[in-house]
Amino acid sequence: MKLVADCRRPSCHHNQRLDLEKVKAKLGPDAPAMADDLIPRMRCAKCGGKDVGLIYSPDPDKVSGMGRRVRG
Repeated sequence: MKLVADCRRPSCHHNQRLDLEKVKAKLGPDAPAMADDLIPRMRCAKCGGKDVGLIYSPDPDKVSGMGRRVRG
């Protein structure tokens, strides 16, 4: 999975891809990784705001064929 944190403050809109291995190292391997569990612990790295959202998506670099053009 690819996980991107997105600041929702109108004056910021910063977004950053999160390293899931670093998240696991910081919170522990058994910590839940759902948005409701992570968002209360997060702040925007740019403005420090707490109005942060998360976007989960398949990582095309790690899943064979995901997001790649099909040749025919």
